[in-house]
Formats: sequence, C-alpha cells, structure tokens
Amino acid sequence: LFIAYLGIINLGKRLHDIDINAWYGAIFNIMVLGWSLFSPESPILLLFSVVVGIGVLLVPGTAGANRYGENPLDK
Repeated sequence: LFIAYLGIINLGKRLHDIDINAWYGAIFNIMVLGWSLFSPESPILLLFSVVVGIGVLLVPGTAGANRYGENPLDK
C-alpha cells in the first residue's frame, strides 16, 4: 500500500510538471482500480495503463514556470 501511495503522489507531481491537474491522475487510478476489480485479465486495461504510463514518462515538462510553480531544473 505504501508503494502504491508513492506512485500516486509521483504521478500527481509529474502531471503538475507537465501543467495538468493532478485530479486527472486520481481519476486514472480510480478507473484502473475499478476496472481491474471487475476484469482482472483485461488486455484493454493493460494497454491503457502502458499507454498512459509511457505518455507521462515521455512528455517533456513545461519550460519555465507554470501554474503549479517554478521549474526546479531552472535553479
């Protein structure tokens, strides 16, 4: 549970880095959790999770400051 908590927090921080509200990450996690409870071996769930995960990893953060604060790499 602690590892899942850290993953949710990091997803929220990454979404803030690309200037997206972290509630979208919460919606994604709730959707994946609910979907996995009712259809645990769904290939669509796996594909959806992989696409969102790779998308969040590959999208560059916003240049400079955004509405969630300054870019920590600029310091």
